[in-house]
Amino acid sequence: PAGPSPPPGNYTTYPLVGAKCINGAPATVQAWINPTPSTTWVIQLGGPSPSVGFCISASACAQFGAKAGKPPAPTPTPAPVPINGGTGGNSITGQNCTTNPDFCHANQVQISMCDMSFGLGNAEVTGADFGLKAPDDTTTMSFQGPQILVASIKKLGELGLNKATKVLLTGFAAGGQQVFLTADAVHAAVKAVAPALAVFKALPVDGLRVNINQPLSCTCEIMKGNCCPKGSIG
Repeated sequence: PAGPSPPPGNYTTYPLVGAKCINGAPATVQAWINPTPSTTWVIQLGGPSPSVGFCISASACAQFGAKAGKPPAPTPTPAPVPINGGTGGNSITGQNCTTNPDFCHANQVQISMCDMSFGLGNAEVTGADFGLKAPDDTTTMSFQGPQILVASIKKLGELGLNKATKVLLTGFAAGGQQVFLTADAVHAAVKAVAPALAVFKALPVDGLRVNINQPLSCTCEIMKGNCCPKGSIG
């Protein structure tokens, strides 16, 4: 039995060293560390709701990049946000021990997908490199997915991941897709900081999609020209 549910927790945002978002802003990782020490961790790629966590063409990616090569001005660290979006924890990333008995006391993490490349990119390019015309030709795009993953795991190691024995990697929608693509890399990074790791599992949710029309993405103005014809599949 998992015992009583812990008091509702909030994520804290931690800046990362040596990892940038697509627009050049410093990447961050969000974590809730159980004040009652736990060696079980749930690491989620992306947030709890579907969102545009990737870009699928040069022109789409340029919409998220640093305009004229200038990263955005630094912003204050955001206030803590409720775990699982404040929905009561009715999921594997929640803190409701009735509905989530195995992981309600786990340390909870959200790793950013702000590289917009499913954690795979490793380049810094301009719109001109893709043949884009002004004003997008001077837009800089930093694809640092692997750096974000490694820097996140390193920071989490400082927060207690170095003592982890069980880790569940998960993600929803675009985050689920990234789980498929980066589970081995995340496993290696966790193992490097957590020598006592005994169990590492990956659970992608809604992450494997054949080339179909996805209304959530296709209704966004920047995505309209990049989506499959309505109802198509292939």
